[in-house]
Amino acid sequence: MKAFLSSTYVDLIEHRQLAAEALERLGQTVGRMEVFGARPEEATMACLSEIEDCDIFVGIYAHRYGYVPSGSEISITEAEYNHASNNQKRIFCFMVDEDYPWPPRMIEQQPGKLKLENFKNRAGGTLVRETFTSPEVLAFKIASSVGYYLSRIDKSSTVKTPKDSATSNLKSIAGRAIAQTMAMVFVDLIRLLYVASSRPVRDANSDRYQEFIDIADRHFGDLRNRIATYSLALDGKAHEEINQLELRLSWMLGRVKPKHDLSNSYEYHFETMRQTGDKLNSFCTANLTEQYKTDYENTVAKVTSTLARLPVKLKSLDDLWELRLNSQSRLLKAARESGAARIFSIADDMEQTFSILYFAIDYVLLTMRTGGIDA
Repeated sequence: MKAFLSSTYVDLIEHRQLAAEALERLGQTVGRMEVFGARPEEATMACLSEIEDCDIFVGIYAHRYGYVPSGSEISITEAEYNHASNNQKRIFCFMVDEDYPWPPRMIEQQPGKLKLENFKNRAGGTLVRETFTSPEVLAFKIASSVGYYLSRIDKSSTVKTPKDSATSNLKSIAGRAIAQTMAMVFVDLIRLLYVASSRPVRDANSDRYQEFIDIADRHFGDLRNRIATYSLALDGKAHEEINQLELRLSWMLGRVKPKHDLSNSYEYHFETMRQTGDKLNSFCTANLTEQYKTDYENTVAKVTSTLARLPVKLKSLDDLWELRLNSQSRLLKAARESGAARIFSIADDMEQTFSILYFAIDYVLLTMRTGGIDA
């Protein structure tokens, strides 16, 4: 079978990528503008031609109405939906949660805003309509909705999607989403642990301590929501691993949240986080793609390179803190220079795009420590 993926583009690049991956793992050939290549047809006609050949239409709608071609009163995105409806295609609609934070520059203004509202209200009456937030949540919901539909196709159909494929796809998306958010919580806790354990770090960040707590609380809430959302896609072993990790992270949050002075017990707490990092690293290795291994190895190389350039030998918390900040800054600078993201601090990473890499930095530093730390 073939699915067509419809949405605006610049505001939903990562959402589209993960949505396409979810559909492909369900055995679908995915038609989408990114892979059309050079064509003689005008852009709108090329899209409509693809829709005619598809079996499933997946519409993803956020806060942009999209490009309106000369001579038309509606956007290409709305025209695609209309064409799918007129051709009686199976339509799945996914609309962004209105309360989910969104970049202001990616939010439509008038007159397109009114057109978008009218279009979304009309499209909301289709058979399947779900809301989404992050790219991972969207991919999971697409896999769930389309996978369920495919599983109910008449057994006599010559087009079949193995149930095991759909189940594997859901598990993969669930594992990735939970690992990503768990990594972000880990990073939040390591930051708070440094502040609670080192007087110079605490003095330098005293005014921001509550901000750090608020970020950790928000990410921990995101983690619990994701665990609840994806629980049905996980097997017993994954559930046990997640429960153990959640308990460990929750315990550490309880230790650092009251602004305790942990300078007399920092070694114990850092070792506890190192052990938690071992478990989280194993979970990431099992539930993420080979890219995780590559990212981890690259992080080891970059941290080692940074260590060689700085006058630090990992003999004190202050040395570790300086190396941590330097490594994170290099990561963010590289992302900005490559155009991958316009992120200037961890707090800017709304989609937790770099959470796994942040975790890798912290975990590498924890495992590189030898002979303990002198406070």
